[in-house]
Amino acid sequence: MSKPGGQRFIVTSESKNRGFSLIEIVVVVAVMALAITSLSLLFLRVSFTKSANEKLLTASTLAEDVLEHIRETSIRKTSTEGFPGTDGFSNLTGWLETKLTNGKNSLEVFLNSDDFAYHLAKLIYKDETLPAALDTLPEAKSLSSVTFEVKERNLINNAIEKLMVTVVIRWKEIVRSAGEQERQYSLITYITKSGLREFIK
Repeated sequence: MSKPGGQRFIVTSESKNRGFSLIEIVVVVAVMALAITSLSLLFLRVSFTKSANEKLLTASTLAEDVLEHIRETSIRKTSTEGFPGTDGFSNLTGWLETKLTNGKNSLEVFLNSDDFAYHLAKLIYKDETLPAALDTLPEAKSLSSVTFEVKERNLINNAIEKLMVTVVIRWKEIVRSAGEQERQYSLITYITKSGLREFIK
């Protein structure tokens, strides 16, 4: 474009394809970093929750398995070789009497103890294998226990007639706030010489 007198003016326009400025790039990177961090924390929380639920399910399965076998033993009509008594209940209480010394009224048996492996497990599981949950929750062996508490004795011969049985499954769980934390799941039942029906009455 020219004007009279020979002067020329060049008109330029800003390119439509100009690049991002440094500030824009920094903002985009910061937003992406925040989004990735939030997603990572979400996935981590989901992972912790999934692991906790799986361990709780395993612990409840293990506790129910042990308790059901103790109940089944208490109503068994036949005796187990190597144990005192003529039926399941007298086998169990007869073995328990050998452990309740010095006036003790209760006995806690840990799942990794000799008392469990060589006596209680043989009585309640007989020829069956121990529950697979013990392998999927390995720390439960050293932390978990079965407690027998005498609730009633015969007034004439002092024989045990009623027991409260508590199965406690303990395990360690990783939590974000405090590293490792011990958790537990417990079940309680009563077993009697005369059976559950008489106990309910």
